Amino acid sequence: MPQGNEILFSAHAPGTDRSTIWAVHSDGSGLRKILIPGCGGPISDPTSVGCFNPRWSSDGTKIVFNRLHPPESEDIYVANADGTGLAPAVTSPLDDEDTD
Repeated sequence: MPQGNEILFSAHAPGTDRSTIWAVHSDGSGLRKILIPGCGGPISDPTSVGCFNPRWSSDGTKIVFNRLHPPESEDIYVANADGTGLAPAVTSPLDDEDTD
C-alpha cells in the first residue's frame, strides 16, 4: 500500500499498442506493471483496452483509472491496488441511453 512513496502512471509495454498501468517507488526502484484484466495488448485484439490516468484511492488500497473501449468509449474503473477486483465506477452516458 502506498504511503506517498509510490507513483502510478500509464505507458505502453514493449510490443503493445494500448497503455497499461504501472507503479514505481518514488526513488525509481521497484518498477512493476499492475496486471489488470484487458489492459494493454495489440489493437488487433478485440479484448484489449487502453488503461490510463491512474490515481490512488485516499487509503491507497485501490486505484481508479480510465479505460478506452473501441470505438472510443471511455469509462472510469476501479480495481484493488494489485489489479484484482476490477469494477466499473462510472460508465459513459451513451452506455445508458435507450436505443429504441
